[in-house]
Amino acid sequence: MKIICLKGGLGYQLFEYCRYRQLLEAKEGKVYMFRDFRKLKQHNHLLISQCFDIELPPQYLMVTILTLAIKTLRILHLWSSLYDDTSRHCVLIDDYSQEKRYIKNAQQLFKFRKFTLTPLTTHYLSLINEAQYPVAIHVRRGDYLLADNPSNIGVCDISYYQKAIETIRKQHTDAHYFFFSDDIEWVRNHFSDDNATFIKKEETEPDYVDLYLMTKCKAHIIANSTFSFWGSLLTDHEKHLCIYPKRWFANPEWTVPDIFPSHWIAL
Repeated sequence: MKIICLKGGLGYQLFEYCRYRQLLEAKEGKVYMFRDFRKLKQHNHLLISQCFDIELPPQYLMVTILTLAIKTLRILHLWSSLYDDTSRHCVLIDDYSQEKRYIKNAQQLFKFRKFTLTPLTTHYLSLINEAQYPVAIHVRRGDYLLADNPSNIGVCDISYYQKAIETIRKQHTDAHYFFFSDDIEWVRNHFSDDNATFIKKEETEPDYVDLYLMTKCKAHIIANSTFSFWGSLLTDHEKHLCIYPKRWFANPEWTVPDIFPSHWIAL
């Protein structure tokens, strides 16, 4: 028996769902899902089933009770085999499941639901489709600037983006850059390019609209963010260029996740 915790933002939810499906298809025992609503609430709630054409399993009361009991044991440092992912007796998988081996079939799993785009987003989509070589650039700020996040997660600096843009420009002089950000005005004030479009979606639109637009681009310059990671991984284009920050975390003690395809470029 295994219980996968669904928590965090949309990027994390995608990793967790992939692992759930992998365990389910292995048919080595029953697999359940626990929705950690407290941690989902911190990141705009449960978005994965709104964004993608998937059906989440029901959450059973007994699974909730068992999950909370094991979490209590973890706090008390008792019976670690029940929550230690390296143990074959592990029941509760309460991490973010960020490993390449869990996402091998991600492109087959995640197909966007049909949702209505606003006229503004439809306009942006047209610009991307009309561009000879559209490049999505994601600049993550927002929550990355709060509390201890700058010293632990870190924010990609301007020089990283400048080097990445120059790398793409050498190969594709016809590139057009589409900037996505949770602080698009800051981006507009710090980046200037005649071949740039700054995506500012309407406030009523969910964040995954940006993710959808990113997948329509032929190349990606991503932040140290699972959100833009998925925007690149789920792209419609088979042979695409992706540049990601080699220093994924500011904290040198934090391990860089093994999630990047071999043809992606670390900069």
